[in-house]
Amino acid sequence: MFMLGGPKARKEGRLMVTEKVKAVGEAAATIALGGTPNKVVRGYRRKVQANHRRLSKG
Repeated sequence: MFMLGGPKARKEGRLMVTEKVKAVGEAAATIALGGTPNKVVRGYRRKVQANHRRLSKG
């Protein structure tokens, strides 16, 4: 799928993986430091909204 999209799709694919790895680390740290699952979900929702805005532009 990404190969058919050219360089922009490959770049987006790398960014997606990087963002997901970072988000998992942040979620784990939040829980480890006493945060709640709701706090983790709020963080994910903010990221999803930001991604939606970014991807809707192009």
